[in-house]
Amino acid sequence: MKFFIIRHGAAAAKADYDVDADRPLTDEGRAQIENLANLLDKIGARPSAILTSPFVRAVETAQILSKSLADAPVEQSQRLTNDYAAADVLDLVAERNADEIALVGHAPQLDEVLTLMTVGEEIEAAHLSKGSCACVEFEEGFGRAEGVLQWLVSREIAAVCGAD
Repeated sequence: MKFFIIRHGAAAAKADYDVDADRPLTDEGRAQIENLANLLDKIGARPSAILTSPFVRAVETAQILSKSLADAPVEQSQRLTNDYAAADVLDLVAERNADEIALVGHAPQLDEVLTLMTVGEEIEAAHLSKGSCACVEFEEGFGRAEGVLQWLVSREIAAVCGAD
C-alpha cells in the first residue's frame, strides 16, 4: 500500500477571512499544486482515491490533483482536519482496500501522520511545507511504524520537475 501525503498549496491570508476553513488557494498555491500534480502524473501515481480535509484550500488542492491523476475520486473527511489525531487518519485509511491513496490536509496533522506511519509516534519530527508531498509505502500489513518513506518532494523540486 502506498500513500501520497500532500499538504495544500499556499492559501489566502487568515486576516482576510472570518473562518479559517473558507480560505482558498492563492494563484501561487494553485501553481504549486499544478506542478506537483504534473510531477506525480509523470512518475505514474494513480491513487484510487484522494481523501481531503473539507477546508476550501484542501478541496481545491485535491481537485487539481484529481484532474492530473486519472480523475481519482475526491472524498472529504473531517478526520483530515487538525481537530483529529494522526491515529484517526490511520483508522480512516485502514478502512480502505487500495494500492494507492492520496491524503490532502494541513500541518501539523500531516506531519504527525508521516511520523506515525514511519516511526510509530505521533510527533512532529518532520515538516511538510505547503505544496509538498511525501510518499510512504507499506510492504506488508499496515500500521504504526510499518511504513517506509520512499521520497519527499518540496514545492521547489515540484516546480522544476513538474513544470510543463
